[in-house]
Amino acid sequence: MKYHGISENELRWQLVLDYTTLPAAGAWETSEGFECANFDTVVFYLTYEEDAQATDGAVDVMFQVSPFSEAPATGVEWFDLTAYALGAIAAGADTESPIQANYIHFDPVSGDPEGFVFDIELGSAVVRIRVLARESGDTDNPGEFSARMVLG
Repeated sequence: MKYHGISENELRWQLVLDYTTLPAAGAWETSEGFECANFDTVVFYLTYEEDAQATDGAVDVMFQVSPFSEAPATGVEWFDLTAYALGAIAAGADTESPIQANYIHFDPVSGDPEGFVFDIELGSAVVRIRVLARESGDTDNPGEFSARMVLG
């Protein structure tokens, strides 16, 4: 493992978003940025609980990374993780390959709190990472969400 200057105790569990009720109307809840320079991976432990009044709660989760230790004077600070699909290759023609921002959608099977895990390989230039979450099911009755991470 690379030297990272974080104690093993701090490394074990970092609270990214405390157990909080998501904003209404599908607005994104955004965590602060967390230092992750010199780490190879991050594993997120995510928990979602549907609101008791909800008819069909669900959560969308997006991860963003930054190559900056603080906000730059100009330009983009945070970059979305993306989904990429290789286009069809044909002789004698250029290939168009679509790329777009990517988020995950979690639809629980019960009204109880449910946990799920998502891991990300960090590039060598990633300095900070943050989590965004929104209610994507019953947006009038948003559920509760929490996120913890372990860097490795």
